[in-house]
Amino acid sequence: MKVFKNIASTCIKCAKCIPDCSSYQFYRDEVHSPRGFLELISQYEKGSLRLDSNLQEVMDTCLLCNHCVSNCPISIPIDSLIQEIRTKQKISLSKRIYFFLLRHSVLKKFVFKFFAFLPPCEIKHKDSALWNLRFSRSFFLDSHPKSIASSKQGGQKKVAIFAGCLINYNYPHIGKSLLKVLDSFGVDVLLPKQECCGAPTYFSGDIQTSIFLVKKNLLYFEEIIDLVDAILIPEATCASVMLKDWQKILSFDEKNQEWILLLKKIQDKMFIATEWIYKFCDFSGIRKSKKRVTYHDSCHACKVLQITKEPREIIKSGFELIEMSDSSSCCGFGGIEVQNNNFEFSRAIGVKKIRDIQQTNAQIVSAECNACKTQIDYLLKKDQSNVIFYHPIELLEQMLERKDIVQ
Repeated sequence: MKVFKNIASTCIKCAKCIPDCSSYQFYRDEVHSPRGFLELISQYEKGSLRLDSNLQEVMDTCLLCNHCVSNCPISIPIDSLIQEIRTKQKISLSKRIYFFLLRHSVLKKFVFKFFAFLPPCEIKHKDSALWNLRFSRSFFLDSHPKSIASSKQGGQKKVAIFAGCLINYNYPHIGKSLLKVLDSFGVDVLLPKQECCGAPTYFSGDIQTSIFLVKKNLLYFEEIIDLVDAILIPEATCASVMLKDWQKILSFDEKNQEWILLLKKIQDKMFIATEWIYKFCDFSGIRKSKKRVTYHDSCHACKVLQITKEPREIIKSGFELIEMSDSSSCCGFGGIEVQNNNFEFSRAIGVKKIRDIQQTNAQIVSAECNACKTQIDYLLKKDQSNVIFYHPIELLEQMLERKDIVQ
């Protein structure tokens, strides 16, 4: 991938990218806007700007939410251009340590298990949403057999699950809900070996670690791809990276053509979880609850994968769905870098989302993204709100079991 040499002239300055840009909404200056990012990238390419700490700080305010790309009338890939710049940035020591762990699974599990008994030590600010995040003492993939036959007679389908790091290490109950849902539909399950999808390394510009993780996962998937009908991904960020970014990552090295061919074969069977369940499972006839649910469209599900209808239809089958204002606006989580070093920015974006949720008078908010869950959950509790966050798969599990989930 190469940064366009004449990006500034490519942009027609229509400003359609600006209203939905979280960075611009907070800073209110042209520098912190998609047009500003493009101009800075152009000046860097021309040699007029150095990639110093000031430029890196500005580039790090982009949340990679893709709103600007979806709004751009000529589809300038602003996100990819910022990703290109980040490959040239210096990576902090704390991130390098974390990315080292992602390359070494055994050590990573040991460290994460240790941190399960402690508060997160790396977090600099208790006001950060990551302060609300804890490692589970029981990891999802370690808690279940690798092959799980449905308890229903004559299972017609078999799927593999790619859990993602947050479900595996922090929210294993969501993975367990997915297993119960699939069992209810008579679907057999495989839990293959898997590594991080590479989202944190790719978004931070560590391409070599990203390539390493993609290849490891492709090797694991190659072993089971002919045995399953689909690979389900119950996490929007992972699904987005795997379906839209893995090929970009591999393309950084022109020697990876065979890996790209393998990826294309495997991608044909990859689905974000609610998409596959909506298409291939019959969830009609479920008892309707009077509980009110509002749905937040995560950036990666909505703007990258264009998945909006499927989770809503699932939720509407068992709950009253109330749309919030601007449901696709970013929650402001932004990843580890933003949470650690720019949490005021993240919180300001998130507070608006909390207001939109509360104005619906819903009792439950849902999203198919666990980064969003971390942010929204924390800010709801900080606001002493009674609204509860549930992943749509958790809601479907409760529908199928006919439980009343809000006391």
